[in-house]
Amino acid sequence: HDRGGFNRRQISEEEILKVLDHTGKSDPKQQLNCGACGYKSCREKAIAVIQGMADPEICIPHMRRLAELRGDGILEKSPNGIVILDDKLNIISANASFHKFFNCTNAILGRNISYLIDPSPFERMSEGKSDSLELTVSYPSYNLICHGLFYVLREEKQYVGIFVDITNLKKNEQRLEDIKLQTITQAKELLEHQIETAQGIAKFLGETTARGEELIDKLMSLDDNDEPKKG
Repeated sequence: HDRGGFNRRQISEEEILKVLDHTGKSDPKQQLNCGACGYKSCREKAIAVIQGMADPEICIPHMRRLAELRGDGILEKSPNGIVILDDKLNIISANASFHKFFNCTNAILGRNISYLIDPSPFERMSEGKSDSLELTVSYPSYNLICHGLFYVLREEKQYVGIFVDITNLKKNEQRLEDIKLQTITQAKELLEHQIETAQGIAKFLGETTARGEELIDKLMSLDDNDEPKKG
């Protein structure tokens, strides 16, 4: 019988199982019978779906699982490296970007984070010194510089690390700094050369001026007896 006492066609067990499977409840352990959908049991809800009286997606546990799966998908496809640690700083989850950044696989699951990288940001949080950290961290052995975001999930007793690759940005900044330093050095050398040249010119002009003054003095010191006689 359906909900409300209406007579409907006979519904097969196969149809019911198909609906339950669609909402991830083919396993009896997943049939929580929570009643949040308005039906007394998951089977009753499945029958209502077959009869067109209910939406199969309106199921709190099912929607929660979908949200978790979508969330996992977003984390997995993130270009940023993401790692989750337990309260002992052992790795319990890491996405593809984290694997790529730190040249590892799922074989690192269960290992302490210190196996891969400097654990100090996580240790500071585990010691209660901070609930979150944001800093630039360098990993020379991986040729990597990251902007790191670290925070605590208190209720779950977990620690999360998000690593944003800024290696190229830092390299570009260093390249610009090198160019700036080189330009300043060249400008200084040019200025010193100009000063040296100006001093040389000034010395030359000074000597030339001195010779001219000497010549004028000699000319002015000539008396009339020194003038050439007229024929």
